Amino acid sequence: MSKKACAGWRFRDMAALAAGDFLRLGADTGETGPIVIASGDNGFLHASGHEQRLQYGDVLHVELTPKVRHYSARLCGRLLSVRLPQSALN
Repeated sequence: MSKKACAGWRFRDMAALAAGDFLRLGADTGETGPIVIASGDNGFLHASGHEQRLQYGDVLHVELTPKVRHYSARLCGRLLSVRLPQSALN
C-alpha cells in the first residue's frame, strides 16, 4: 500500500487495494478497518468520507484487520505518506 498510495486516490481506492491484497493472500473477507488522514486530535480516527481525494503529503493512519480462518489481528497505527502520481513525475 505504501508504494501505491497516490495523490488523487480516494479512501475507497486505498480500501479496495488492501481488500484485494487480503483476498489474494487467503483472507476470509475483504474488510480492511479504518483508513483516514492522520491530522488534528484523535477525533480523526472516527472520520468517514470515503470519497475524499488524497493530496500529496497527506499522512494516512491505517488500521488493517485481516481475518483468516475466523482469526484476526488488528495492525494498528501504520502510517503511510501519499506520493505524487507517476504522471506528475514524468
